[in-house]
Amino acid sequence: ETLGVQRNSLRSGWPWRLVAMPRRPEYEPLISPISTAAAASDSQDVDSLMNGKSRGVMATSPSPPSSSGGGGQLSTFFGVFVPCVLSIFSVILFLRLGYVLGQAGLVVTLVLLIIAYSVVFLTVLSISAISTNGVIKGGGAYYMISRSLGPEFGGAIGIVFYFANVFASGLYIIGFVETLIQTFPPLDMGFGVEYGLRTAVLLVCLIVSLVGAGAFAKASFAIFCLVILAICSICVNFMAVGANDSLEPAPMSGYNGSLVYTGWSSATLRENTNVQLQNDYTTNTVPGIPTIFGVLFNGVTGIMAGANMSGDLKNASESIPKGTMQALTFTFIVYVIFIFFTAATCSRPLLVHNYGFFQEVNKVPTLVVIGVFAATLSAALSCLIGASRIVQAISRDNLLGDRFLIFSKEASNPVRAVLLTWGLVQLVMLIKTITTIAPIVSMLYLLSYSITNFACFALTISGTVNFRPRFRLFSWHTALAGGVACIIIMFVVEPSYAALAIVLFLACFSVIHMRAISVDWGDVSQALIYHQVRKYLLRLRVQSTKFWRPQVLMLVRNPRSHLNMVLFANDMKKGGLYILGHVVVGPFSEETRHELDRSEKAWSVLDRVAKVKAFVDCTIAHTFREGVLSLLMTSGLGGMRPNIVCLGWPDENDDEDQLQDWRDRLEAKRRKRLIQKMHKVHEVDEVLPLFANISEFRKSRPVPVPNDEYIGILHDAISLGKNVAVMRNFRRLPPNLREAKLAVKNGGSPWYIDLWPLSVNHGSVVQHTYEVIFQLGSVVHLVDRWRYSTRLRVCHIVEKAEELSSERARLTSLLGDLRVDAEVKVFALETNPQQAEPGPSLRMLENMEPTPETTERLRAINTLMMRHSERTAVVFTHLPHTANFLSKPDMYLNLLDTLSRGLPPCVMVHGTEKVVTYSIDSV
Repeated sequence: ETLGVQRNSLRSGWPWRLVAMPRRPEYEPLISPISTAAAASDSQDVDSLMNGKSRGVMATSPSPPSSSGGGGQLSTFFGVFVPCVLSIFSVILFLRLGYVLGQAGLVVTLVLLIIAYSVVFLTVLSISAISTNGVIKGGGAYYMISRSLGPEFGGAIGIVFYFANVFASGLYIIGFVETLIQTFPPLDMGFGVEYGLRTAVLLVCLIVSLVGAGAFAKASFAIFCLVILAICSICVNFMAVGANDSLEPAPMSGYNGSLVYTGWSSATLRENTNVQLQNDYTTNTVPGIPTIFGVLFNGVTGIMAGANMSGDLKNASESIPKGTMQALTFTFIVYVIFIFFTAATCSRPLLVHNYGFFQEVNKVPTLVVIGVFAATLSAALSCLIGASRIVQAISRDNLLGDRFLIFSKEASNPVRAVLLTWGLVQLVMLIKTITTIAPIVSMLYLLSYSITNFACFALTISGTVNFRPRFRLFSWHTALAGGVACIIIMFVVEPSYAALAIVLFLACFSVIHMRAISVDWGDVSQALIYHQVRKYLLRLRVQSTKFWRPQVLMLVRNPRSHLNMVLFANDMKKGGLYILGHVVVGPFSEETRHELDRSEKAWSVLDRVAKVKAFVDCTIAHTFREGVLSLLMTSGLGGMRPNIVCLGWPDENDDEDQLQDWRDRLEAKRRKRLIQKMHKVHEVDEVLPLFANISEFRKSRPVPVPNDEYIGILHDAISLGKNVAVMRNFRRLPPNLREAKLAVKNGGSPWYIDLWPLSVNHGSVVQHTYEVIFQLGSVVHLVDRWRYSTRLRVCHIVEKAEELSSERARLTSLLGDLRVDAEVKVFALETNPQQAEPGPSLRMLENMEPTPETTERLRAINTLMMRHSERTAVVFTHLPHTANFLSKPDMYLNLLDTLSRGLPPCVMVHGTEKVVTYSIDSV
């Protein structure tokens, strides 16, 4: 940022001001050449002020313009208040208020209304908080929730809210046609004609929607005026019209006789006070209070109408909370007035046998008809347009796959999304009555409101520092209360519909989650996870041996030649910590820093694609040993720190590209249609360019890790109390272990995980290396792809043939104590009969000396291991201590080479801690 200085006239007495202004193109017009020149001419004063450090001066505007979000043209009144009012004042107010009041009575109706508005009010608080925390773009509720809770929650609730709008649009059109038939009885010619009328009305809505949101906004204001005129007409008629005892019941009601409009009467008010559940002539059933509430709640579900228009608003962050709160207050007052006026003037039979009584008691019935037509038509339009915007937003984020991208191609008005919504509403209109469809709409809206409240709750309790909404009249208590209340009401009103709505939500959530979409929005789940992880990491202590598990630090330079080791170490961790460590060798500079950033990103992408549950930890150091020592001392956090260090063989530079081979195997499986969705070939293609191929890697790093550094790394790890595992020959790892599972089931030979512990003290105490070999072998065997295709085999070597039976019995007993199911093999080491001395004992291999006899003994062991490894998938064996070889690193590696040359994939292990328990009270 550039520091600008604005100097007002000294004569005016104003002080100097220092203003930090970003150097952005949009601010360039704000820079005044005159002010700049004047300030430059007074450079001595500026230099004095800036301590001689500032030579350039820039005049500033008092406040730079802020982004408001939507980029549309609709104001708060036209874009939020009017759509919300029209969505609330629709079918229920004009056509089902008598149903609710006639069944539930005045007191219960007011209680239900207060409950409904309380839930909606809490939701509006949450909507206002989220919408004022940043720029809101098109998509309304979907956009707000997806950018708060992530794509899974946002996409799932966006789809649920989309269907809520689809069903609501059908509901309003059904109400429109019901009023039309009641006004013109000759049109009542059966459901076929009625459905044709519904289709015609929907076609009108489609045409208006295709013209665009601007046309709807213009039309909505005219409709709003008509609805307000009808409401005023009804209120005036309550005051002016006298009693009328000759009103006709609805044709479907089956009521014989005339209905009475009493006018203002205390007796009528008392009659309408209590609950009297009666038959609903539209469904021919007696509703319960929960069903009545479900119908009433549908009349207050228009609060998202303004949020749905977020992409068309001038200032969505300001308009959505202000307009929605104003609409909520206004509609509540009107509802209360209507309920009181109706209860004091209309007899109970009139309320329950003619739901269109407003038209019957009005001196100008046409005004009521026009109001109903206007309200239902506008609400249908609002839902149709709002739903299409949700589809467009979901499609733009590509949450449902490439096939849905066609709905995001339009820059402004989503024509394809409108046509899709029109087709679905056409199907919804096959439902015959308002009372049947209203609870469905209520369930979908309630679920949407619940998730919105929970989103605000999660944002509030997560402590996210960037959650600073300008709207402050909320708390986590209001958000949680709103979310819980919505869920409770759903199951109280209609448990079956509530369950179906939740199943729809979970299905959408699962589909989006399985697609594993990578987004850069950030979501509140990360903040919550961070909060919980920090909390429990502080409580996590060093685990006792009883709960020991491998926590692996894997040191790899290039996955192209060591991918099999990376994947094997992932199997070996058993739910423990797994860190991929990488050292950038060189002085700290711009070049090595860029290499560090590139390496971290490349390894992170590999983790995601290969489904490796690992952290990536990279560092810069002058030597490889210094870098590894840094990783050894700093990797992990709290009680989660690596206890096993895994390294590859120092000069194992294979020509085989394991990453490319993995990709080719996936391609072959894809062609056979055997590949799972989690491994997609095109994802692997994204990884390949991130890592240099074998020849390029050798050119860029021709010098391998020196032997003395390599031995030093092993010694450093052992000195720090880490278990060490040197991995070799993993290019030979069987690639088709899953296919081997089928072969074993069909009677084929299994692969084996062979454990060759070479150093052991006879007696009751088993050495640490022995324990770690047993533990790691059994852990790998627990992994699914190893469990069903391999068998665990313990192979032990004794000095003399007469020790075979006793050693086998000892090992069998030991395996029983360790609860390990494994096959036991014991071999006698063949010695040269011409040799006078049998050479160093196997029990001395832990501290072996660099002598020719040791080499011969290891060669004999290697020969024995190779002879019995025909069906061996991986070998775990002993790694001697480095203490006697620090000054002779070449000899140490030669001994290890003698031991492991020609074997199957081999893991040479050195243990430094106790990792197994023998009794339940062990520590």
